[in-house]
Amino acid sequence: MNYNDNKKNHNYYFKIHEVIIMVAAACFLSFFAGSTIMELKMNRNKDTNNVSKKAKDDAYINKFIENYDYIIKNYYKEVDRDKLINGAIAGMMSVLEDPYTVYMDDDANDNFNIVLEGSYNGVGIEIGEANNGQIFIVGVIKNSPASKAGLAAGDILIGIDDEDTSEYQSKDYSKYIAKSGKNEFVLKVLRNNEELEFTVTKELVNLESVASETFEKNNHKIGYIYISVFAANTDIQFADNLSKLEESGIDSLIIDVRGNNGGHLSSAAGISSLFVDKSHIIYKLKKNGKVTSYKSSGRENKEYPIVVLVDENSASASELLTGCLRDNLKATIIGKKTYGKGSVQELINLSNGDQYKITTKEWLTPNGTKVNGVGIKPDIDIDLNEAYYTNPSNDTDNQLQEAINYLAK
Repeated sequence: MNYNDNKKNHNYYFKIHEVIIMVAAACFLSFFAGSTIMELKMNRNKDTNNVSKKAKDDAYINKFIENYDYIIKNYYKEVDRDKLINGAIAGMMSVLEDPYTVYMDDDANDNFNIVLEGSYNGVGIEIGEANNGQIFIVGVIKNSPASKAGLAAGDILIGIDDEDTSEYQSKDYSKYIAKSGKNEFVLKVLRNNEELEFTVTKELVNLESVASETFEKNNHKIGYIYISVFAANTDIQFADNLSKLEESGIDSLIIDVRGNNGGHLSSAAGISSLFVDKSHIIYKLKKNGKVTSYKSSGRENKEYPIVVLVDENSASASELLTGCLRDNLKATIIGKKTYGKGSVQELINLSNGDQYKITTKEWLTPNGTKVNGVGIKPDIDIDLNEAYYTNPSNDTDNQLQEAINYLAK
């Protein structure tokens, strides 16, 4: 199966290992385990007759149906059939003893889709909760409705519309904006002990997952690109940043995927294809002993030196990009050994909107190197300086400085 030929039918993902995003439109703290995911849709009403015939011939399915019917008919209270089926599916996931095969509830679905799509309908604020219970704005997304209205980081949220928010947690604000059915909201905040009101309209908010800058040392102009997550639009953002860096005259490049737990396979493949032409393999998939190679869709091979910065939390899509650049362009890897997440999964969308994911494959680097449970070892192994944690900056980031010094030689 060729990825490009099937792009219209299947969306390929890397699952995020751990993403913390608190956006007032739809999401709050959530934990995701890194893995590779391919999305399929399962319609329970499709081919009902065939499913029924198969069920009659399958002793295991019959056993399930018998007990399902018995519970429905004999339980002393009325049974919510949706919850019963969801619980059964979740139970099947749990006995497989695979941490990346799980049933996902509504909140997990919301966070998963927002982070991986790289955009959402909302107002564009990130919110947090202080130890004293106060809910405050951690950050305002650039060019969002919130930034245009004048909301700012540090504002304390004290109300929304005419709702009683005395018992609200941060997630309650998020849910209200996401699911109230309204498109306009009045956010009440406390700023410098003054109560203020801001009217914001829910719009499409794009999340920026790529940032870039340049460093100059020893007559070398070194480009730097940081990727926070591989969202659906990350490859487009990356291509734009890379083009600007190249136009500025860089002679080498640092790609920073430290702390990046993964995302869309399509984004990782798209970014990889910016560096090597279509004669190069960018990753391989393995199932039941059969290995299938997937090639670049690119048109050129970059000739300047590349360093990839990695750490213990660089997982999945980050590792695929790292492996591709190492195997194909001999990119130098600096930092700590990566997480080691090379399992492939299918994301199943049920007809009622619920989702579950199940591990089905393993991915390998272009040279066929196993990553799952192993990780990628850096060429230059270096711990992040303790000084960075107390005073984070480019100067105290010794891993970044090591990369700059390496390319400036």
